[in-house]
Amino acid sequence: TLAVTENNYLIHYNLGRLWAGQGQIEKAIFHFSESIKINSKYHKSHNNLGIMLAQKDDLPRAIEHFREAIRINSKNENAHYNLGRALYLTGDVAGAIKHYRISLNIYEDSYEVLNFLSWILATHENPQFRNGPEALRRAQKACELTYYQNPVTLSTLAAAYAEVGRFPEAVETAQKAIDLYRAAGQNKQAESVASQQRLYQAHQPYRDRQ
Repeated sequence: TLAVTENNYLIHYNLGRLWAGQGQIEKAIFHFSESIKINSKYHKSHNNLGIMLAQKDDLPRAIEHFREAIRINSKNENAHYNLGRALYLTGDVAGAIKHYRISLNIYEDSYEVLNFLSWILATHENPQFRNGPEALRRAQKACELTYYQNPVTLSTLAAAYAEVGRFPEAVETAQKAIDLYRAAGQNKQAESVASQQRLYQAHQPYRDRQ
């Protein structure tokens, strides 16, 4: 048994991370929850518990813990990112955009957050959520951070080019993503981007049907 000390919450937190790294979600949830019982103000436990709950598709509870992590520490960029992801999955696109932007205001060099935000801004079927110039700026930075070698960020950049009407560059960038996917044996992903590329060749932007 764990010795009763004021730092037990950190022991449980670290055990939670250990089990999470091994894919043992229930054990991770137990230890993150125990950490919070001992110290309810430790924002990292709330954030990590939220991640585990989201993996179980318990998004309402995950969102509660992400919000609590942010309430405790508004500068936790990972909690803002995770909250954005969870909100997006529940259909709150405006909330997702808001928290992705906040996350990037805190730490601007996360290519994953840049990519998720840019994809929404470039491709969402609802025009109120689209912003082509911002999508392009965010996607270009994501590609710079991944040295233009990540097919995910490249396909987002292609969509952003199309959204602002730069279709030749959209076609060219999509082809780079397709080539990288094929080189990695990811033919399903390559075909998905190829279908988007055909729209760009016809001077049409891609619309993601949520």
